[in-house]
Amino acid sequence: MWLQRLPWWVILVVLVPAVLRAQELRGTRPLGMGHAYRSISTGNESIYYNPAGITAIPRYSPEFHYAFNPDRALHEFDLSLVDSLTNAVGVGLGYNFSNREPGDETVRGHRATVAISYPIVHGMFHLGTSFKYLNIAHALTGTFVNALTADAGLMLTPGLGLSFAVVGYNVIPITTSEAPLSMAVAASWGISGLTLAFDWVLDFESSWPPAMAYHAGAEYFLLDMFPLRIGYENDQVHDESAISFGLGFQMGWFGIDLGYQQHLERFDDRTVGVSLKFFIFGAPPVGATPGNYTPGPRSSGMTGNDPYSSF
Repeated sequence: MWLQRLPWWVILVVLVPAVLRAQELRGTRPLGMGHAYRSISTGNESIYYNPAGITAIPRYSPEFHYAFNPDRALHEFDLSLVDSLTNAVGVGLGYNFSNREPGDETVRGHRATVAISYPIVHGMFHLGTSFKYLNIAHALTGTFVNALTADAGLMLTPGLGLSFAVVGYNVIPITTSEAPLSMAVAASWGISGLTLAFDWVLDFESSWPPAMAYHAGAEYFLLDMFPLRIGYENDQVHDESAISFGLGFQMGWFGIDLGYQQHLERFDDRTVGVSLKFFIFGAPPVGATPGNYTPGPRSSGMTGNDPYSSF
């Protein structure tokens, strides 16, 4: 295989844009932004998009996500928990179950993920990795995947509202289109409740040179309570594109997100999603992104320090 002839550092640096349609990504907020999310991922979705973002904005948050696509007969449930508030090392746990029946084929999958993040330079440079166990069955082909793989990411926030990210997906190669060897490079800019994000993705499984995908999205917080989102993505691997919209509500310990994605080539191919978020021990600032968030003093625990005081 051509990858085996490359130095490991070349593979890591080139291994970073967006995970494509074969590997569905979770979360309603990213859905509403066209999956342009790797450089602003700070919540539970960081487990799947960029594990480095778990420690970018501290939180202790359980979350539930559900998505439905009638054209693919897809149902997806996701439960996750992130703790980057009680310790310097952030940890995320996620379990995902999906069932889709395109045509006469049934694909049923279980995914369990453990993610770890550490701030190398507090408030500026974060590293993260996640380990994923996949148990996926294809009824029509009779194939069965029972394997372990991993993602690795970094996030850089130099200031001025800017944030940059690089993520490698499935860096332990396994033979399934459900977990393609891929990478993403992302950038975002946020100021005064408005965030603009762009992700560039490479899929190394489909062809050489690698096929690409582009994701662009925007988010604006209205009245510091209602996030409004819009996004666009162009997937050259599957020769398709989509637009998306999202909205939500966040106040105190609770938040809810709604998302809608419409593929442009097929009107029946659409996805709707909903997420319920709960914030324990205090909610992160509404509208905060890695680029515009300045962390307060931190200790190994929560006693005497307010990690949100400097936003």
